[in-house]
Amino acid sequence: MTPETLGPLQEAARHNRGLVVARVRAALARGTRRREALESPVQVRSWQAEQRAFLRRASAPVPPLDRAAPEVREGAVLEREGYTITPLLIASRPGLWVSAHLYLPVGLARPVPGVLIACGHSEEGKGYAPYQQAGALCATSGLAALVFDPLDQGERSQDLDESGRRRTWGTRAHNLSGAKALLVGWSQTGLEAWDAARALDALAARPEVDAARLGVMGNSGGGTQAAQLFALDERLMAAAPSCYLTSHGHLAGGIGPQDAEQWQPGALRAGLDHADYLALRAPVPALICAVERDFFPIAGTREALAAARRVYRLMGAEQAVDLVTVDETHGWHPPLQVASVRWMARHLAGQQVEPRWTGEVPMTPDEARVVPGGVLALEGARSIHDLLREEADHLASARKGLSRAQLLEAARALAGVRPRGERPAARFEPSQPPGADGGQPGWIVLEDGMRLPAARRARPGGPAVVHLGRGAHTRGLEGLPEHEDLLLVDPLAFADAAPDEGSWYGAFGSSARDAAWLYQLGETLVGVHAEQLLAAAALLPGRPAVVAHGLAQVGASHALALEPERLDAARSRVRPGTWRALFETNAIEGWFAFVVPGALASYDLDGLAAN
Repeated sequence: MTPETLGPLQEAARHNRGLVVARVRAALARGTRRREALESPVQVRSWQAEQRAFLRRASAPVPPLDRAAPEVREGAVLEREGYTITPLLIASRPGLWVSAHLYLPVGLARPVPGVLIACGHSEEGKGYAPYQQAGALCATSGLAALVFDPLDQGERSQDLDESGRRRTWGTRAHNLSGAKALLVGWSQTGLEAWDAARALDALAARPEVDAARLGVMGNSGGGTQAAQLFALDERLMAAAPSCYLTSHGHLAGGIGPQDAEQWQPGALRAGLDHADYLALRAPVPALICAVERDFFPIAGTREALAAARRVYRLMGAEQAVDLVTVDETHGWHPPLQVASVRWMARHLAGQQVEPRWTGEVPMTPDEARVVPGGVLALEGARSIHDLLREEADHLASARKGLSRAQLLEAARALAGVRPRGERPAARFEPSQPPGADGGQPGWIVLEDGMRLPAARRARPGGPAVVHLGRGAHTRGLEGLPEHEDLLLVDPLAFADAAPDEGSWYGAFGSSARDAAWLYQLGETLVGVHAEQLLAAAALLPGRPAVVAHGLAQVGASHALALEPERLDAARSRVRPGTWRALFETNAIEGWFAFVVPGALASYDLDGLAAN
């Protein structure tokens, strides 16, 4: 790629991303206006009920309300000065085990409040020093604490190779299961909230714990889980999420949408922002813990406090939501832990306690281990990928009775492909005069402002063909049949339209960054690609054939199925494979951007192509 080509391509790619971000901010503004229009406790409660109902749907799967307490296996108790630690295995579902530590004060005469501690993205999970220290700090302050491993951290690695060694963990692993979860109509948020709710069930069932006085806290990814569970689970009477809450508007201008556990499909369309995780529970006490030099922008954190505090004020509890900060970088620093435990003691136990920080780490790595080899080494254990595969197969069986018309109706609605009159039309804007071969580079300019790399070679009377995602400027027309009437176009965030900045967690590529925003807007990159292909094809005569490249075939397959009167499927070369095949592997990074939430309840890609 020459410098002359690189400049305009990246300028256009970043321009297109800016349009996506502008839509994110517009959706947030609508949510803000609605929240700020609340004027009374009655209106607040109505808004809370509506938004919490949405959040529960978007955080599928949700445990049934009439569930029994989970099976819990206990290990040998470790005695420490003033408290004990009990290793636990909690059956989140049959065969799906959550490893945890229960910290209890010694000499209890009556049940005490219980605090659920969610772990952030650390390989050691609950064994990481700050999470051990937080559990001990609770126990020495008169509170029970349950610290549990989230999926793909600590002893809960879900992606193992043939020798049982971990292949992925943390954010990357969350995106792998997150992509599959979206396809079956679930979310990574929902998978983790289920485990957290079952861990809370186990804590509440303890005889040492007062189930009417439960709280949640955590840091980083644990702050994410704490904030989300607080919004979802009304048993929680206090929260202290740390190093997470900011605003999507600030994230959009910085590090982006984050991994799949940190958002829900459709949440932006519903107008939800970080502040709402707290506002949905007003007037229940909530403390935001933050650092001044975080990659979660502190300016957004202060905006979140102001937004939540306005709702709390309407509920007569302005001081029940607060913010504590330290001048540090990302991490659960001792002052934040102390503030969190002090908040829990005040609001759950009604006591003014000054937690005593010692800095001691109560367990060695060997002592912190609940089960040798991790939870998947247990007899009869299943992984989250086993569960997701089973759900995909269940949906495949259930959808067999759908008609072709029902399949296509679902595909259009779920992918978000609008009818022709409702989507932006396109024009070809040349950037150079035609060359000696008649080829002409340029841009497809859409009515919504998108600028897509394109190339055109007119051959009146020749077979019309659109190439999607070939690399319209970098590969161009080289090697393509001279007699064809050609249009090449690269759709949003793909091929020459892909921004070179903001690759989403490395292996997932820049397409997934934009796709993650679109999922939250209730849209899909697949649907955008289908619409952009159809708009470009309308510039050619008749019914052009489509040749789609790489994962651009997913959007192309939707366009061919939904509007066969505009495209010639018989001459097209579009074979995207199936989404079901993703459930047999975890080498699916690029696919994250090319799924349709809830699709497998109605169709798979091979079903789109069926006559």
